[in-house]
Amino acid sequence: MCTGIIQTFEQVKNKEKMTFQLRIYAEHAQQLTLIILLPFLFLMISCEYKELLISMEGEWEYRKGFHESWLTEYESRHWTIINLPFHIKSVPDLKQFQGEITLRKQLPGRIIEELPRGNPMIFRSGRISIAADFYLNTSLLGSLETSEPSRAGTGSELIAYLPSPGMDNGTDTYFIFIVLHQTGTSRFTDFIGDRIETGDPARIYTRVNTDRIFPLFFICFFLFVGIYFINIGVRIPEKQNTLYFGIYCIILSVYYFIYYPAHQLMIINDHLVRYKLIHCILFLSGPVFLLFIYNMYIKKLPLVLKIWSGLCIVCSLMSLFAGSFFIDILYYMWSLSWMILLIHFLFIIIQEIARNNIEAILMITGMVILITGSILDFLINAGYFMSPPVGLFTSFLTLIIITTSISNRYIRVNAKVEKLNVELEKRVKERTQKLEQTQVKLIDTAHKAGMAEVATTILHNMRNILNSISISCEEIIDTLQSSKLEGLLKANMLLEKHKDDIAAFFTSDPKGKLLIEYYISVSELLIHEHNKVMLETEHVRKNLKMIQKIINTQQEYAKRELVDNELNLEDTIEEALTIQNKEFTQAHIKVQKNYLKVIYIKGQKSSIIQILLNIFKNACTAMEENDYSDRILTIETGSAKGKKAYARITDNGKGIPEEDLGKIFQFGFTRQEDGHGFGLHACADIINKMGGTITVQSNGPGRGAAFTLFFPLINIK
Repeated sequence: MCTGIIQTFEQVKNKEKMTFQLRIYAEHAQQLTLIILLPFLFLMISCEYKELLISMEGEWEYRKGFHESWLTEYESRHWTIINLPFHIKSVPDLKQFQGEITLRKQLPGRIIEELPRGNPMIFRSGRISIAADFYLNTSLLGSLETSEPSRAGTGSELIAYLPSPGMDNGTDTYFIFIVLHQTGTSRFTDFIGDRIETGDPARIYTRVNTDRIFPLFFICFFLFVGIYFINIGVRIPEKQNTLYFGIYCIILSVYYFIYYPAHQLMIINDHLVRYKLIHCILFLSGPVFLLFIYNMYIKKLPLVLKIWSGLCIVCSLMSLFAGSFFIDILYYMWSLSWMILLIHFLFIIIQEIARNNIEAILMITGMVILITGSILDFLINAGYFMSPPVGLFTSFLTLIIITTSISNRYIRVNAKVEKLNVELEKRVKERTQKLEQTQVKLIDTAHKAGMAEVATTILHNMRNILNSISISCEEIIDTLQSSKLEGLLKANMLLEKHKDDIAAFFTSDPKGKLLIEYYISVSELLIHEHNKVMLETEHVRKNLKMIQKIINTQQEYAKRELVDNELNLEDTIEEALTIQNKEFTQAHIKVQKNYLKVIYIKGQKSSIIQILLNIFKNACTAMEENDYSDRILTIETGSAKGKKAYARITDNGKGIPEEDLGKIFQFGFTRQEDGHGFGLHACADIINKMGGTITVQSNGPGRGAAFTLFFPLINIK
């Protein structure tokens, strides 16, 4: 019954803990919903201006090299058509080319119409990773600041007003020229970006600001979701998967912040530094997402994946110091392994669906989106086709799905908890009724157990005294069995035979002469035997009197509290030693005493003697394995703080293990094969009732033990 009650209360405790966890998840639900909706609202607003801009993407013409005369040459026979945006690596003719590359495209007719009217127009180059100069016919619009590829000033875009004077050059043909400074072998990171457009300044700048700020909403979403789940993982250590998911979201927020706003807002305008940081963070995201998936479903990480995680960390560190070409190689290798790992995750989630895990259905959707986004970004970065990266959007959708999956799990758990709550309330009422009935029985059982403990204590103490009586009786029996009384009777019979010639017998018979000597010697032996028997008899009498006192003491306890008396501590110890003397003699134990003057304490003499006899008996047992010459019991007395006197009994026996010191006074605990665990427990109980305490110290096995008794101190003389 008690086990059932404990289980019920454990279930209540678990239910309260689970409810607390669910309350934590609900605290930020509204904020999380708002964060999810904000990017969509901003997307709707930003789409308002898209159709008002004039895009210059599409067909351009390019030509290797650059000459100023080309700015006034409008024929197409030396020019090759190319589509923008593009990666230089994707153009076979330019892949290994080193030098300048000139691009051109005719200005849209609508812009040509607006400029002569005095309406200002703006040209936006889009992101370009190579240093470049921009011309409207022969008029220089601006430059990206350096001719060194992948250095400061590149990886950004040019925004410049189209000058009206540039329209007055005696011709009706107007071209935008882009001169690229390609000084090394092309990498897949060398690109002419998207968003190449022209139009009204207000509309262009609105579009620019939208492109710069829009990613911040996604980044803020990643950041807040990460903080939210890290908070859950820290507050609930059992939910390690939420902690790893939160860390993954934080990593994504940092990654996309460096990828988008950091260069658009000129926070990091060095393209190579930004390129290294992006890959450093990207390589770290894999192991964290791996830990999330495995803690979510499997818990144990295989050795192969541990090695892969270690390699990702190494790649992350190497990307900070390696050149861009080596980073490209690391990226290819990491991307391939990452996509293989995502497919592995897909199979893990499919197995969870087979186990009827409802949340895994949502997770598999998120994994498909994440895999698709990873593949597309890889192909875009590799130059197989030109498109804005889709990772930001696929990551956003994946995080929403994973968040929904985790939330759905706890909603389902909450429903189970509510159902369990109803069942528990019913069971608690039933258990409470049974508990009330059991309480009455337990009180009666406890009373009987207390009586049994008292009886056990009395018997234990009496057994110690009876052992001493038994030893005295054996001494008396041995003395009588070896008595000279039988020899005296034989001598008397011999004397009876010669009573008629007693004088002649003593003078002339050799036996008569010996008989006189015998009578002289036997009288001394008989006196010794008599004294020995009297001593042992007195010892028996004192022990029997002690038994009577023990019985009387317990009877007094049953009636009322005993009155504490003023006792001489030294005399009380000596009386106990007298009772125990025979056992000490037989066990070859030497007693060393160190008394502090005369100490008077407050206590009950018979009870203190019972305690001392228990400790003496245990000391005898503890020193059984010592040599006869190495059995020493030391008794010392003194005063302690708090108006206390103490008596310390120290033996040099087998000692007490450290783990047993705290249990030595527990009822039923014993270290002896034939022990019952009553004696020391009774000692602690008796001395506590007298206002004292008992402690034990031991330095471990083979190093002896010391029991210290503390009593209320009355006086020291």
